[in-house]
Amino acid sequence: MGAAAAGREPGSNTGAQESKSAAVAPSICVFDVNETLLDIEFVAPLFHRLFGDAKVLREWFGQLILYSNVITLSGSYTTFFALGQGVLKMLGAIHSVSIREADIDELRERMLTMPAHSDVPTGLEQLKDAGFRLITLTNSPPDPKLSPLKHAGIDGWFERSFSVDRVRRFKPAPQVYHMVAEELDVPAVREPLSPVPAMRLSRFTGCPSHRW
Repeated sequence: MGAAAAGREPGSNTGAQESKSAAVAPSICVFDVNETLLDIEFVAPLFHRLFGDAKVLREWFGQLILYSNVITLSGSYTTFFALGQGVLKMLGAIHSVSIREADIDELRERMLTMPAHSDVPTGLEQLKDAGFRLITLTNSPPDPKLSPLKHAGIDGWFERSFSVDRVRRFKPAPQVYHMVAEELDVPAVREPLSPVPAMRLSRFTGCPSHRW
């Protein structure tokens, strides 16, 4: 670094370039919710009871993300919860397991009441202290009776919370990010968020967390 500094020519525009870089430095972190902030392992007991193997949860979640992309590409739409229920019934047929209405209700209840990952509050505090504006963007539809973020005790960290339900397309459809960018009055530039200490940002759902 010292050698590079010494090699600068008088009158170089390095300072101007650094100023420009600083001016466009990201200041907004937009987080996914399911599995990035909230722990879907909370849903595992349901899958252990139904299928005898809690690992089927990961099969279900993977298929849920897959079919959310398929639906968006086809131009159709149904809510993330309704899609999750349909995928559960599909897995029941594949594994010869009967899925009852009570099981569907339990799935919905567990998805709405997932706890935050243990390291999330610390990570959010670090980002907030660093001056970032914190936003959420979830595939899940808003629930009029229960906020998953509030139930998990982390809603107070976030300035705004958005749902793809508004544009009726799932991530990573560009319309989703354009909606958020317009609401925040910022350019829609997508860039993976760098790792933050004490926060597992490598758990992505459909699309990574992003920053503007």
